[in-house]
Amino acid sequence: LWNRALTSDELEQLCVMLCTNISVSENDRGSGLNVFPNPTDNFLIVQAPKNSSLMLVDMNGKTIRQLTTERVETSIDMSSYAQGVYMLQIQTGDAVETRRIVRK
Repeated sequence: LWNRALTSDELEQLCVMLCTNISVSENDRGSGLNVFPNPTDNFLIVQAPKNSSLMLVDMNGKTIRQLTTERVETSIDMSSYAQGVYMLQIQTGDAVETRRIVRK
């Protein structure tokens, strides 16, 4: 349908739209994990079992932040990170899930 390349603004809007839709369905997996709001401009809330490992990675594969949860609900301050898409890897015991996070 497209006969031209998307502009960077169009690409960003598409990514935000797709990632937002993905994150809603990801929160319905029944895994006990919940990540919101997504997209976010300030704080990201992660609901996961205590002692879960969280790793936030940018789209270049660079690890931005790593932490171990001390409570069931953990907040990550995203306000200092550039706008874009990040991957949040959540490890609980032997299970690992990755969520797409949009910083708007």
